[in-house]
Amino acid sequence: MRINVSIVVGMAIKATRCLEASPSDTVRMVRHQVKANAEGWQSLKFNGRHLSDDSTLRECRIQDGSKLELTEIKRHNLHLSEY
Repeated sequence: MRINVSIVVGMAIKATRCLEASPSDTVRMVRHQVKANAEGWQSLKFNGRHLSDDSTLRECRIQDGSKLELTEIKRHNLHLSEY
């Protein structure tokens, strides 16, 4: 089946990818297939609901033509300095 994944960074859609997937694929497998940003935290959503990495697409009721949203949050290194 084909699914569409919009990659969202901040408030903007960075890209949209069309992927081939199987109902038995996990959410984690889909995230790795997109590989949008290896350095950031990613959350995959469907119909506004965050998806668990270990869930299958079938369990999430994702079907051919479904549209998912991958949200990226960039990691920021916090440096503490002494005064």
